[in-house]
Amino acid sequence: WQDNGDGTATVTLTGRPDGTTYESPDVITFQLSDGALTATDYDVSRYGSEGLTLQKQTETDSTAEATIQPEDVVGIYKSMMPGGSSPGLDTTLYLNVDNTVRLVSDYLNGDPPIEEIGTWEVVNNQVVVTLTGQADQTYDNPVVTTYNVDAGTLVEVPAQPTPGAYVTRYLPFDALATGQEPVPYDAAAAQQAITEAGFVGIYKAFLRAADCCGRDITVTLSPNGPATMSTNFLNGQPPIVQTGTWAEVSDGRIDITWDGVDAPLMLELVDGTLHTTADDNSYGSEGLTLYYYPTIALNSNLPTVTGTITYPGESALPPDALITVRLSDVSLADAPAEVISEQVITAGGQQPPFTFELPYNPRTFDPTRTYAVQVRIESDGQLLYINDTHYGVLTNGAPSHVDMVLVSTAPAAAAAPVDSCADVAVTMSTETPPDRSEYLAYGEDSPVNSAIVGAVLPVDNQADDATTQWRDAVLPELGVCTADFAPDQITVYNTGDGQATVVTASDVLFDDSVSAQEVRLDLVEQPDGWQVEWGGVRFQCSRDDNTTEWQPELCP
Repeated sequence: WQDNGDGTATVTLTGRPDGTTYESPDVITFQLSDGALTATDYDVSRYGSEGLTLQKQTETDSTAEATIQPEDVVGIYKSMMPGGSSPGLDTTLYLNVDNTVRLVSDYLNGDPPIEEIGTWEVVNNQVVVTLTGQADQTYDNPVVTTYNVDAGTLVEVPAQPTPGAYVTRYLPFDALATGQEPVPYDAAAAQQAITEAGFVGIYKAFLRAADCCGRDITVTLSPNGPATMSTNFLNGQPPIVQTGTWAEVSDGRIDITWDGVDAPLMLELVDGTLHTTADDNSYGSEGLTLYYYPTIALNSNLPTVTGTITYPGESALPPDALITVRLSDVSLADAPAEVISEQVITAGGQQPPFTFELPYNPRTFDPTRTYAVQVRIESDGQLLYINDTHYGVLTNGAPSHVDMVLVSTAPAAAAAPVDSCADVAVTMSTETPPDRSEYLAYGEDSPVNSAIVGAVLPVDNQADDATTQWRDAVLPELGVCTADFAPDQITVYNTGDGQATVVTASDVLFDDSVSAQEVRLDLVEQPDGWQVEWGGVRFQCSRDDNTTEWQPELCP
């Protein structure tokens, strides 16, 4: 859709969620009036002479929870987990209309699936599944699992959340088969894995069926040529199993020849999937797309960091505003943060609060490291908002959900210096700053300390007013700019390579033992500003034998 800037908007419909693309787009122009959209230019043959009028839906609290009704969650769900001692765990969960449950767990190792039965109910807006046994036995202690419902997906609520642990998610099969629910997949990673290791492995496909209830397809390509395909119609009947052989016929191309079938199933590697070739019509015009199981299993059950984003005041974001949210490894204070996961949200006319969900890979998660969420809001290349508070997550006792409050980067919203600091000179220098060893470092074991170490200063070093931003960010954090003391000079060294050193210097006699003081801050550029990773001070003393040299110690 497009805002025409004259009180009208043009909506161009190009297809359907199931992948159908219209030969000719359906273009509708709406006039906004009294909170309603009225079509003024449209296809009369489709919408009739009376046209189309849309009333704006009543706005509700975006954080309010919708009430889950039992009929909303009846259906068939799929979960695919990575394997431990087996190739994987492919499970199908049936939530039946009579509140009975059937859970089929296939470890993809050739053994018969395990079938469990039980009941389900909606309790406190969550789905509670109680497994009472198998067909030939009853459990002494039923297995009870609780799930949140997230946009049609069932997400397990662990009894004791563990950072870095996989999270079981059951995806609605019907939505997978129709394309309304995208297959959780990293096409580039799958392409690389298949290219490097070859075609041997397990693949999945999700198709509609002519009648109940779908086609859950599992293809296994074994070493040295054997192939099997299991097609489960999800109707309570055993799956149909085909056997045969497979062979790589050319680069990126394989043929599977099923026993008793003359024509092979011809597949080619396309964007990390095996897809029927143009010459193979055995699955109709849409063809068959097989997804690499290990990639689905990893991406469908990733743990996440979640949260909300807002800022003080009532300033509205422009429609083109981009909210970039990053989960970063900030363990190394003397190096740029490593981005683990990123989500970019387009405001599109919406206003805070915004919600985010950042998945991360349990295989690379390290409980000994430090992770944080960083946010920046930009519009037309201009930085509008940023977080100036450290929002740690996952480790060191930090949560996996954070509610973030950003600050404006506009000069009016910046920390305003008092008059005694308004004229402090700032110099940008390409010279090498003094060595750290010449300063008395801040720290718990030091005679001096400062809360500024670890702080993120919201400075855009490329801005025209970068010198002003450095002054207005550094001095309030240091707690200076009072009637008794204000520095005379700020020097910013070595910006442009991801690291900077800021030195504030004062020649004012503010203590009868000190004639001058320098504060040194070493900073590392982060996505949301500059993080202070080291700080220290040095003095010129007005007493003792040496009153002209800088000393990395307190004056007597």
